[in-house]
Amino acid sequence: MKQPSVDWLGFALVAYGAFVGITGNTISLPWIIGGKPAFQVDDGKLPQVLVVEESSDRTSQLSTIFGVMRQHVEASGGQIQIIDKDNADQKDNAPWVQAAWKVKGSTVPWVVGSTKTAGVNLAVPTTSPEDAIKALSPIGVK
Repeated sequence: MKQPSVDWLGFALVAYGAFVGITGNTISLPWIIGGKPAFQVDDGKLPQVLVVEESSDRTSQLSTIFGVMRQHVEASGGQIQIIDKDNADQKDNAPWVQAAWKVKGSTVPWVVGSTKTAGVNLAVPTTSPEDAIKALSPIGVK
């Protein structure tokens, strides 16, 4: 019996290309970063996490999510900074914040975080605080 000549990876890439071509959107798969940090971290507390938001759009749900993210990042031994997307002047921030700021996200609010061996760059899950923490698990946030 002849095997089908479908290359599933090729099919997936073609389907993805069609999706991007039709919608203009991309699909972010942050857990498939290949273990690469999203930005150069310094020797401070790890993980280092930057959340970029539009502060005028912050809802009580987002305030709760950001608060829980802060608690979990700090409990994991890390640092977190939450900055408005229009705050272009980063010269007074820590070097890791300046490096993270250069990593652009796809939508606001987004989160970029790194350790020395792993990174995430994705839209902040706004459905629940638990989903936001789960999204940070690749960089050791529990």
